Amino acid sequence: MRGHALLPLPCLLVACAAAEAVPASQEPPATLVLVSLDTLRADRLGVLGNPRGLTPNLDAFAAESAVFTQAFAASNTTAMSHASVFTSRYPSELGEPGPRFSLGTGGTTLAEVLELYGRHTAAFTGGLHLDPGWGLSRGFSEFSATPPLGSLWTTLPAAADWLDGRTDPVFLFAHGYDVHTPYLVPAPYGLAWADRTYKGEAVTAVRRRVGTELVFDGRMFLEDAMLGFLWDLGRPRPRDAAGRAALAAAAADPATPSEPFTEADATYTNAVYDGAVAYADSLFGWFISRLKATGRYDNALIVVMSDHGEGLGEAGRFGHGDATIDAELHVPLLIRAPGGSPRRIEEQVALLDVMPTILDYAGAVAPAGSRGHSLRPWLEAGSGPSHPVVFAEGSLREVSARSPAARLTFSGIGGASPWLPALLASARDDDPAWSVDSAIPDEARRRELRAALADWRAGIAAAAPDAAPDERLLKEAREHGYFTP
Repeated sequence: MRGHALLPLPCLLVACAAAEAVPASQEPPATLVLVSLDTLRADRLGVLGNPRGLTPNLDAFAAESAVFTQAFAASNTTAMSHASVFTSRYPSELGEPGPRFSLGTGGTTLAEVLELYGRHTAAFTGGLHLDPGWGLSRGFSEFSATPPLGSLWTTLPAAADWLDGRTDPVFLFAHGYDVHTPYLVPAPYGLAWADRTYKGEAVTAVRRRVGTELVFDGRMFLEDAMLGFLWDLGRPRPRDAAGRAALAAAAADPATPSEPFTEADATYTNAVYDGAVAYADSLFGWFISRLKATGRYDNALIVVMSDHGEGLGEAGRFGHGDATIDAELHVPLLIRAPGGSPRRIEEQVALLDVMPTILDYAGAVAPAGSRGHSLRPWLEAGSGPSHPVVFAEGSLREVSARSPAARLTFSGIGGASPWLPALLASARDDDPAWSVDSAIPDEARRRELRAALADWRAGIAAAAPDAAPDERLLKEAREHGYFTP
């Protein structure tokens, strides 16, 4: 392994220090629940250090749960991240990473395994990239999708109603886009943390699905076509110096409609996002109260996560999907299990671990090739597996490796490209494709992360691209501001 000091590859993916065996409970929980709060950053939870009081219900749930403070998604978009959660595989193993990604026939899904073990499975989602046509419904007995960008206001009551009266073992997946752009949610939450006197450009930004996603280095572009500009094959790395120079030149051109986006605009955008977080928290609290009132709560396994985070000004950008940075990949992960003890786990884990964990509690065996491992030992014994290095794939041709000390990203070529392993191994250290996000700049750590990233990519087989989603889904995505070339 090039003489670097990292552990062998199997230990890279899961820490080699084995936890003590955990005795299985006598009976698997009859109710397994997975709740996905789309686009929720980890740093908005009180239990993870936010002082603004946005999430009292999630914090109360966390007080009875295992709280994984360093959990990371395998991708920064809804479809790719959920596909990874449902299969415990990386996006490039499942389809073509990018704006047109859909889950093809590769990888056995969580719902498919649970059906084999006699579970009745159902999903209630907010649609759009969790529309059945994107492939994520595979294995579910019942799969409901609201109109695009649907709210927990709709999906959680439907999920609770479905649970009522069921006596058979079940797996329920519930999801909503309340924290997703445009962030506008009902009073009293929508502007509760915002300056009501504010009249700047962010008002326009947050009212448009892609408004904030068109902010670059202090300018807000007023044409959705700028996303196409970023995807242009002549500009494979829009965030490097050359890409930023091109964006600056475009902003200076009077033919390109744009406006300044100031610190006040960014503050307002963050505040409106916070209102959306508080609204989602209130709906989650209602759902937990319903589970308690119907007697489901005590004996249920409940996993709460977000599929990805949201850029809110980091590196001059807003939104998600274009940068494999912590703002877009660090997510909440809370797990409450019968017999588990409240704990706070500071080790790095991954959403890849969600599927094996749920299957472990269901008394089921994870499929061969799963990239994650059950976190059950953390809940029941206080120690367990971790990921000394976590890997991620972005929607705009980025792959990254993160240790607790630093993140190394390689951009300009997609995770499924057959050329990527060779480029990761051979690109010069000063190549603009590399970027480092580190509180402790250290060349030795950088070399270790580079070797880890190259070994990771060489160790997975990219999927053969399946057929693209049908034109109805692509049109729907475009109508809601998504760039789907």
